[in-house]
Amino acid sequence: MSQPYPGLGFDPTPGELGHVDAAVDDLRHALNSIDSASQPLASATDTGGWSGRAASAFSTQVRQLAGSLPSSSQQLHSAIDVLTEWRKTLSSNKNKAEKFDEQARQLRREHADAVHSWHDAQTQANVPGSHAATAMVVAERARARVDDLDQRLNRIIERAHQLESDHGRAADQVADQLSAISQGRPVPTRAVSSTVSTASNVASLFSAWTSRASAVAALSPSRAVGNVTGGSSAFLHALTAPMATAATSGAGTITLLPTDRWNRSGS
Repeated sequence: MSQPYPGLGFDPTPGELGHVDAAVDDLRHALNSIDSASQPLASATDTGGWSGRAASAFSTQVRQLAGSLPSSSQQLHSAIDVLTEWRKTLSSNKNKAEKFDEQARQLRREHADAVHSWHDAQTQANVPGSHAATAMVVAERARARVDDLDQRLNRIIERAHQLESDHGRAADQVADQLSAISQGRPVPTRAVSSTVSTASNVASLFSAWTSRASAVAALSPSRAVGNVTGGSSAFLHALTAPMATAATSGAGTITLLPTDRWNRSGS
């Protein structure tokens, strides 16, 4: 894989915009499923002529899920907001990195030409004759040009490293915010830890979100289990059905933030 910023020699802004977009799309899909579940859940609580311990247990499960939907919806809204803002930051930082890289590549080309001119001038200055003194002056000017380009390139590299540092702090803040959302804590306004394992926390919560969305989206009056029909049947079936397919919707490798903490490979 080629170096994304050959002029700089390093990537000051890790993270993939496409992966962030895909994550936001997945979260929006889960949110839409959860937000549209209120009416199906209300219908599912009506067990009709179904009574007894099974009906009571079913109603309890329905109420528990219904009670969890508002918090799940708020978590999804918050996560989408955080990732949307991170997308803006990531895009802005990458634009800055591209400008730095363009400047660095131009300076490197000029530097290579200047070094070549300097070597030529040194060769001419070492040739005995009446032009040796003039050639020496030219060589000194060429050396000064090389030194100036060195300093200009170093300043660009320093600015890119500062961008890298700023980018890392912004990524840490996003990681802390997503971790707080996944754990139901207040969302911090500044980064509090750069070592939090946010990827696993958010991945786990996302799996729960998508599983829950799959369950509520499955409510349909056309499904039946045994002698229990209608929405109650559909929801009972959803509660007992495997959720593996829903949980895999976020699988694969994602690069939302710098890769040391934000590469996740699905099995």
